Amino acid sequence: MCATLCSRETSRREAPERTAPKCNKARVERALFFMQIELLLIVMLKALAELAFLFLLGRGLLYLLAGRKREGNLFYQVFCIVTNPVLRAARWLTPRMVLDNHIPLVAVVLVAWVWLSIVLWALPAMCSSGSYDCSSLIERKR
Repeated sequence: MCATLCSRETSRREAPERTAPKCNKARVERALFFMQIELLLIVMLKALAELAFLFLLGRGLLYLLAGRKREGNLFYQVFCIVTNPVLRAARWLTPRMVLDNHIPLVAVVLVAWVWLSIVLWALPAMCSSGSYDCSSLIERKR
């Protein structure tokens, strides 16, 4: 691992396995720190997908419960402010033949798809690669 991080050692014509590269410990820790940032960004994207899903769910429930006076409801307005970027993104991604009434459902499906792809593909791939320390993500219950 150290041979891939030190540019002087990898520029030699010899194979990195044959020579024992001498690396600066701070340089290795800095490289590991930047690799952890990628893991942090994936976890943050997962959290944003969860928040978007919950806000879309809250908007839908308040849509049903508030009735015709929902536009004057303060909480519905807050839900609209928070979820409108997600709905605009869903509208941009879908073809024009999809009705505007169906866009919230499309947005929920897209957010769920993003969350599932992170949980079932990105995080396991990153944690199983060995390049990332995922011990903080794995909670052991005793």
